[in-house]
Amino acid sequence: MTTSLVALTFIGDRTEFRRALGASTVHDFYNWLALLIFFPIELIWHPLQHISGALTNALYGTDWLPNPAHFNFIRAATSPWNTE
Repeated sequence: MTTSLVALTFIGDRTEFRRALGASTVHDFYNWLALLIFFPIELIWHPLQHISGALTNALYGTDWLPNPAHFNFIRAATSPWNTE
């Protein structure tokens, strides 16, 4: 949908508009095709859940991930303005 709205910005030039609309249609079709393929795979076998779980378990306890019990979200979000 967003690509079609961006294509509308080229409506002043007929040639560029045709190219932009064609590219947006191909992009939208690719997104729907990826959804139709990957969503059922994720629902049935959960590959993303397994990969993210294995990665989290491998990194937990190292310095790569913050400890969720002691992580301050407000401080992390406002760190450029934090003067402490």
